[in-house]
Amino acid sequence: MKFSTRDLAIAGLLGSLTALLGLTPIGFIPFPTPAGHATTMHIPPIVAGIIEGPIIGALVGFIFGLLSWTRASIPIFKDPLIAFLPRIFIGVVAYYVYRAMGNKKFAYGASLVMGIVSLAALRNGFSHLNEVRISSFKSWGTLIFPSFIFPLLLLILAIVIAWGGSRKTETKGFGIGAAAVAGTLTNTVCVLSLAVLRKYLPLAAAYFVGLTHGIPEIILAVLIVVPVVVTLNKALKREE
Repeated sequence: MKFSTRDLAIAGLLGSLTALLGLTPIGFIPFPTPAGHATTMHIPPIVAGIIEGPIIGALVGFIFGLLSWTRASIPIFKDPLIAFLPRIFIGVVAYYVYRAMGNKKFAYGASLVMGIVSLAALRNGFSHLNEVRISSFKSWGTLIFPSFIFPLLLLILAIVIAWGGSRKTETKGFGIGAAAVAGTLTNTVCVLSLAVLRKYLPLAAAYFVGLTHGIPEIILAVLIVVPVVVTLNKALKREE
């Protein structure tokens, strides 16, 4: 597959931005999480996927993974499977969710798959109504939340995509926001799922990290990605 000069330029620009975010405080926005911040390093792969497609999105995500792996200070991200795989798919998922908005058949197909997965997970969550509890986590005291929170978010996203597919060209900004949510969830859910499967984290800790860090990062992604993509599309004179 051949890459145009523009493809390489945008991949280089967003890859460099990913490195800048990871190497400086710019990539860590103060936010009321246990760590005191939320990361924005997943945002360049989302933007790359939306404006240049899944290959460029995956390439920028690979740069994110490489930076995470080479600078890892904890065992989770010293594992190349966890450091690279979820990050490569951030831009890929963002691209397909964005393209699904306005494409009725694609949107309904993606929504059906996501709906089945989320309903199956919700059924499991509701059948185990014992809530996940994390006690004495720094100053947070005891945190209690239902284990089905992420399947519920996935179900909501499936409904949004189906609605967006039926609206066609009226939902471009909405489609960018949905892609930002999907890309962020890809990073958060895949990293934490692999961390649990490979026994770096217990399930309860993964839920805690996902809730307290994942939701703020979704909010940041939507607030940043939507205006950035709209501006870049205008600058690149791309017809939407």
